[in-house]
Amino acid sequence: MKIQKWSLSALAIVAMLAGLSMSLMASGVGVATVQASGQGTLTGINIGIFSDQLCQNSTNSINWGSVTPGSLANYTVFIKNTGALPETLSFVIPATSWQFSFDNNPVTNATAISSDENYFSLTWNYVQGTVLNPGAPAIPVTFSLSVANTIQGVDTFSFNIVVTGTQK
Repeated sequence: MKIQKWSLSALAIVAMLAGLSMSLMASGVGVATVQASGQGTLTGINIGIFSDQLCQNSTNSINWGSVTPGSLANYTVFIKNTGALPETLSFVIPATSWQFSFDNNPVTNATAISSDENYFSLTWNYVQGTVLNPGAPAIPVTFSLSVANTIQGVDTFSFNIVVTGTQK
């Protein structure tokens, strides 16, 4: 049996590579993360919601696609006042509309996932109080869905967004 000799510099390189490998693992580089895919319905009350700026294609759904923990997904729609009076906008997500599943099985603690632990947060870039006048061009509105980096136990989700135009 032949014993191989290692130089001190070779041992130092091996030790450095082992330390680098351990720090990469600790920082999450190269570690697979769980993805979730999501969708939802979009309902407009007293307003029109469109997928294009010319308002030729109304839309009532959002496909968030695949999202990962800690990510942000954006979806832009065009909203137009289809009524006869000036309006401002607001949106709500009915708490009962949240649906979650993991491995094709419903997640039963949906309330904890959607609100208590704040795994999902939805905002938009509409400036509160901005008036949409009748006959004015549609305005682009981007919804931003952020997913907490602590999310677990969910691989698909859906929820409903209700956008309401309130007459001024």
